[in-house]
Amino acid sequence: MTPEEIAAAITYANQIDPRVQLTDANLEVWSVGLSTIKAQNVRWAINQHYANGNANGEGVHVVNPASIRRKITEAQNTHDRKQRALEPPLNKAFKVGDYRKRNPELYDELFQQGREQYYEDLKRRGIPATPPWETNQATLNEGGFSDGGKQ
Repeated sequence: MTPEEIAAAITYANQIDPRVQLTDANLEVWSVGLSTIKAQNVRWAINQHYANGNANGEGVHVVNPASIRRKITEAQNTHDRKQRALEPPLNKAFKVGDYRKRNPELYDELFQQGREQYYEDLKRRGIPATPPWETNQATLNEGGFSDGGKQ
């Protein structure tokens, strides 16, 4: 904000609350505290400060740059949270079952390729292992197909 906009904001606050005075010291403090904030946001924060004051009739404290920044930051954070809630999450892992249903041939091919790469990596590092495609064969003892109890 420019010094003229800050002086206008202080004057606006003074019209609501006469305890806010337009002095050189007050102008300097507000300039330091509100130099990066837009004038329309400052006016909104002043309105919110006095409109949503204490409901018990005791009045509100005098508006200052810190309370204005806090109100603007809280409003911006609330807006950002709402926007993030509406957007789909980024880099979210999808369910494997969904991919398998959509493209079973490619899924099986990629799955076998990953198994082979893992086995080759184990061999390269010198770790003894049997190929996974040999160990995953079901036998009668492991609950594979049976002859229905006939021997």
